[in-house]
Amino acid sequence: MIFGGTFLALVLIAYLVIGRPIQKYSRSVQKDFALKQAKVREAQELVRAVPNPEAAIDAIRGRVNETQDLGSVKKQIPKLMQLLSSTAAERKVRVESLRPRDDIQSEGLPSGINRVSMEMVIICGYQEMAQFIDALKSLPVVLSVDLLTVQRIPEGQFAADGKPPGKDEEPAGQLQVTLVLSTIFG
Repeated sequence: MIFGGTFLALVLIAYLVIGRPIQKYSRSVQKDFALKQAKVREAQELVRAVPNPEAAIDAIRGRVNETQDLGSVKKQIPKLMQLLSSTAAERKVRVESLRPRDDIQSEGLPSGINRVSMEMVIICGYQEMAQFIDALKSLPVVLSVDLLTVQRIPEGQFAADGKPPGKDEEPAGQLQVTLVLSTIFG
């Protein structure tokens, strides 16, 4: 009986010295585990909320790049306008109007590539028109002619600005040419 009582006392002491701290540690580990599981579930819900995170990240990067590129494209427009005006002046073509066209959409272009369209109304003869359009291909920027409208200005009428033809221009055979030119900036 002494042996049984001693054994029971040793088991009780071992439980109090070793078992209780182990139980406390086990409970704290279980609480930590439950908290981490809750965080994992929350993170999984956030991931599931965005069906394709890589696509969303790429879309955001694309918008950032477009915004940066748009700033550089806006800087290129005045240079392009000056280039077109000087090319017209060299060919004795009178520029009635030259303006960017924001209403023309550029679809199917990769991210970071922007299409810039310009509308140009010129007054000239047939020969000058041909020379001007031919000169467009030698410019340092690649242009495509999206629209070309030619109207003859009736004799006795002046161009849209009401000015008579200049001394180098012939009054007969004058044309009002509307061009929509596009180029791509990267």
